[in-house]
Amino acid sequence: MWEWLQVHRGVVIAVAASMFVGLAAMAGALFVVVRLPADYLRKRQQGSDGRGGSWKRISRNILGWALIAAGVAMLVLPGPGLVVALMGVAMADFPGKHQMLGWLLSRSRILETMNRLRARFGKPPFEKPAGAARRAKLRKLKRGASMPGPVATSTPKVLWRNR
Repeated sequence: MWEWLQVHRGVVIAVAASMFVGLAAMAGALFVVVRLPADYLRKRQQGSDGRGGSWKRISRNILGWALIAAGVAMLVLPGPGLVVALMGVAMADFPGKHQMLGWLLSRSRILETMNRLRARFGKPPFEKPAGAARRAKLRKLKRGASMPGPVATSTPKVLWRNR
């Protein structure tokens, strides 16, 4: 066994590095999920108002885009590519970011899992994204489920007559 480890030292180092990056990414994702405010998806994040903080915003964007690039690379290399890329998406600023995160968190399983994690740390659950209920109804309609309300008949009712 020891001889095999010495011969395949590169493989062992790659597996150890992959496991370390995976655990660090999971810890970072947990940290981000717990630290976000409950109304993060309901309120619009405003840009910098010019009163300082521009270096913080620039550094956050650089780190976010670097994480996105690393996550994309890890999709083919060893490592948790999707988790790292999603952490980068949460940090970076780009058009459509909140719509994309709203779409992601409108999935009930993802939202339930994140809220369960937040509950473990004593944080309130995320509020559902604006329009999530409407999108769920539209998905049901596309699948053919009936909506509550008046029943459609095969013959339309005449509301007025032309004379």
